[in-house]
Amino acid sequence: MKNIHINEIEIQQYVLGKDDFDISIIEHINHCQKCKAEVELYKLLFAEIKKEPNPVFEFDLANLIMQQLPEKQNYAIDTFLIALLFGFLITTLSILIYKTNQYFPTLFTGISTIQFSLIVVTIILISIFLYADMNKNYKNKMIFLQP
Repeated sequence: MKNIHINEIEIQQYVLGKDDFDISIIEHINHCQKCKAEVELYKLLFAEIKKEPNPVFEFDLANLIMQQLPEKQNYAIDTFLIALLFGFLITTLSILIYKTNQYFPTLFTGISTIQFSLIVVTIILISIFLYADMNKNYKNKMIFLQP
């Protein structure tokens, strides 16, 4: 049995029925009148707290929040502009490739195989790191959007 009184946290855990306290606490509560009185006081306090009605807003919180949210934007114009830009890019690249087709066979003849390999590996690694970073940022942003 403890010679000193148990603290309020242990008494509250005992009253709430938590199972992570020591057997000596139960023995102390059974033998100590002061701690037994505090246990009864906390039981009464917790019972009265449970009797209290749940707080209710006097206004429609959902309606107030919905009014502050921006309206859904129309993305059809943005999609059209992106498709138009993509089409223009493909057309420009096609014309460029058609006009410079005679130079492609000799494009990489001035670069050794090792230099070309290093350039390709560097481009691939940078692309992988950029993709991983974009994917991580996207997932972080999606966490905040979930209800």
